[in-house]
Amino acid sequence: MKYVKSLDSIRAIAVLLVIVTHWFPKDLFIYSVAKAFNGVDVFFTLSGFLITGILLQDRAEAEQFGQSRMQTFKNFFFRRVLRIFPIYYLTIFLIYLYNPSGEDIQFRYFLSFTSNFHYYAERSWGMLAHSWSLAVEEQFYLVWPWVVLFISRKWLPYMMVLFIFSGIITQQLLDPNEFSWILPMPCVDALALGGLLGWIIYARPDSLEQVYQSLRRIAMVALGFTLLRIAFHLSFPSTRTLTAFITLWAICYCLVHDGQRFHQYSLIFNNKFLIFLGRMSYGMYLFHFLIPYYTKDAFTWEYQHIVLPASIKDHYGFYLAQNFVILIGVSWLSFHLIEQPVLRLKKYFRNRPAAQPGLPGTAEPVTVSG
Repeated sequence: MKYVKSLDSIRAIAVLLVIVTHWFPKDLFIYSVAKAFNGVDVFFTLSGFLITGILLQDRAEAEQFGQSRMQTFKNFFFRRVLRIFPIYYLTIFLIYLYNPSGEDIQFRYFLSFTSNFHYYAERSWGMLAHSWSLAVEEQFYLVWPWVVLFISRKWLPYMMVLFIFSGIITQQLLDPNEFSWILPMPCVDALALGGLLGWIIYARPDSLEQVYQSLRRIAMVALGFTLLRIAFHLSFPSTRTLTAFITLWAICYCLVHDGQRFHQYSLIFNNKFLIFLGRMSYGMYLFHFLIPYYTKDAFTWEYQHIVLPASIKDHYGFYLAQNFVILIGVSWLSFHLIEQPVLRLKKYFRNRPAAQPGLPGTAEPVTVSG
């Protein structure tokens, strides 16, 4: 699997949906749309697809070059550590030094990537509420590589289907409140659906067009249910699964039209601004929930001492725009000064000798956690 630039647009759409749900008033229509098309579920699906593709390639390389699967797992794990840990733990450390919320943060849950269990037990959110999805992905990374690397190739797709149905069934069995959705099992269907698509594309690349056409029909049905949910404020079971199928279609669309400059949705998937944001999506996700805590006092001083028209100063959109510009700036600095330099260390965790041409390279994914 090669790097597909247009997938960055999907990441950007996902992080923008998340920002809307956390920054915008709940009475706005755009909030209802973002809530229905949950950006975190988009991230989960894309993550499952990319991670599975990487693991399948790692497995093939391990077999080609006589490397043990345990060493392959270690290499994969350390590459994920390099992608996720540096700016995450730096952020936690900075919050420890200065916490503008005044909240008594239980740092042990955030240091151990178990914040989803913490918030589920407490039934309340906090300054690091968005970290629950990072915790889910880390928990997924502890299990999924064993499945992809060690399960027989014959049984691997069946195991993925089992994970999908386990996630859907778990969603129906748990109490219908917002906190039950942050546990690992209710998230597995989106992650495993992405994984199943990753397996299909890797193992049956000639079936891409057929899979795309099938997913297009399924995505239309899922989109119809989601629009009904928005229009009539309905509650459907397995709404995460609906978003996952729409995301699967978007992924396949990007693969089918990869390399084409103009196509039906090129204004979205070839959009340079969205691709730019998608490259920084990990930082944007990690920082977006925190920035308003740190800018609140500065903006209060600004509104009191800087002469601005009341129509601008008192408009909530002006406040959002300032925060968004700061978010992009901080994420850009994080990406270029921290993330990219650290990722260069991935070369020390290769699955094939550097001198060997091996298989086509696969770019490390930028998911909800990188």
